Amino acid sequence: MRNLFGRAFKPVLVLTMLVSLLVACAEPLSPEEAVRVRAQGWMDALLNGDLESAYDYTSPSYRQFATAGRYNARVEGAVGWDTGEVDTVECEGQVCQVRFIVEYEIKQMGVRNRRPLDYKWIQVEGDWWLYVPAR
Repeated sequence: MRNLFGRAFKPVLVLTMLVSLLVACAEPLSPEEAVRVRAQGWMDALLNGDLESAYDYTSPSYRQFATAGRYNARVEGAVGWDTGEVDTVECEGQVCQVRFIVEYEIKQMGVRNRRPLDYKWIQVEGDWWLYVPAR
């Protein structure tokens, strides 16, 4: 019985030790890396037409006074974008400037356009949020 227990226990013990080692060695994301991940998540939500999820990336202070419907009215043109990717992220303290490159077609003219868009992301209570100024 001891051998059976030893064989069954060893793989679990080894796996647990490896996972613990990987977790201990994993470095936390830099602010730039963390913002890049969140910002691309926001862009992906916009590109998929999921404006409710895009709204969830806005700062807590913005969500206190603006409804999802109000936000959606601000970004509804984004559903016409074909692609959008984070280009650069530059952080200083609790503020990051994010540049996206978006592509879309101007159908009336039959022209494809590619342009940069700049957004500010802020850190609030340990997480990064899209800063949306009040209008």
